[in-house]
Amino acid sequence: MTPSPVMGVYLSMLANQQADPELNIRPDENYARELLQLFTIAVVELRTDGSVRLDAVGVPLPTFDQSVIEGFAQVNTGWTFGGSPSFAEPSLDDLRPMEPFAAFHATQPRRLLGGLSPATATAPTTAGGAIR
Repeated sequence: MTPSPVMGVYLSMLANQQADPELNIRPDENYARELLQLFTIAVVELRTDGSVRLDAVGVPLPTFDQSVIEGFAQVNTGWTFGGSPSFAEPSLDDLRPMEPFAAFHATQPRRLLGGLSPATATAPTTAGGAIR
């Protein structure tokens, strides 16, 4: 699903780039939220029987927090239309899988499920490894 340009447009992941505070650019969190909430673990922890796990005062236990969403948003940076001559000149080819551009991929360490992920240089490595 991640390399699909149609999903990339729909979930605002396509052309998502690493943070640049000087230009007020932050990785878009939409795809990260959808990935976590709908396609993998949902928003609250469940027991094996499907009932919601609660803390000591009866509040449902969240499966992730904002820092994890931000980490997954960083993982999914640097992708644009396949066959593009550059990140700034997208091919607009919605049939070819998206391709990563390393210069626009966030490489700093990020918090994912289960802890801190080391800095990684390539978008395919982090996108494939983030949900394992």
